[in-house]
Amino acid sequence: MLALALLLSLQDSADSHVESATAKLLKNDFAGAIEGFTKALALDPRRPDAWLGRGKARSKTGDVEGALRDLDEAVKIDPKS
Repeated sequence: MLALALLLSLQDSADSHVESATAKLLKNDFAGAIEGFTKALALDPRRPDAWLGRGKARSKTGDVEGALRDLDEAVKIDPKS
């Protein structure tokens, strides 16, 4: 039961980081978005939305190689992403 509670807590936290990072991405705060998506991925590395978001933010900063790695990871997790 404790493990399930911890897992749900981590998921909620990852969700909040993705939401915050997405808002920063929309405001062109690319460094803030990258930081938020990175925090979400540290909590839940199987989130294609976080990989995709970080890839978009990295592409906007000119980090093409980093963006491609992130986008590749998103597709590996969910080919429809």
